[in-house]
Amino acid sequence: MNSDPLQQAGENAWQDTKHVHSSLLSITYGCLVEQLVKDFADIEAVNEITKRMGSFIGKRVCDDVLSHAQVSKCENVKEALQITTKVGFRMMLNIQPTLTTTPDPKIFVLSFPENPLSSNVEIPTELNDIAYSNIICGVIEGALELLRYEVKADFVKEVVKGDHTNEIRVEHIRDIPEQISDIFET
Repeated sequence: MNSDPLQQAGENAWQDTKHVHSSLLSITYGCLVEQLVKDFADIEAVNEITKRMGSFIGKRVCDDVLSHAQVSKCENVKEALQITTKVGFRMMLNIQPTLTTTPDPKIFVLSFPENPLSSNVEIPTELNDIAYSNIICGVIEGALELLRYEVKADFVKEVVKGDHTNEIRVEHIRDIPEQISDIFET
């Protein structure tokens, strides 16, 4: 039995969740990115679209992740990121990034050696500027926004681009104040 309750919650969430084979996920996501590249000549537009898609997903899965973590509210952005890495990533992608703090208390780094979205993917040199797995950054931004933290998440290293690991830099921009009207909306 794991001594870290969040890590155990992530393991339990993975066991309780229906799965799609990682190859199917990788191929499907690859087809989506390929179609976006064909539809939009501008790679920055593709990067923005995949991040926005991820943000919508992050907002949708946030409650499910919190319920598996048995947490209703996060005390700070670091706690929100710990839940995201130990429960959310494990539950949704069967990976558990390492969360590292930096000398700047507003900047965090998530590192993970394998990315199921980019397995068996080769990026052509003409698409070198594509943020292939940007949807993951969007999921982080969307989930943390729902928890009232504005963050900016970006890949700084990607195995698919020849790096030895995947790293996402997460910068805490600000806490989003809760508004009284939010409490009464249904």
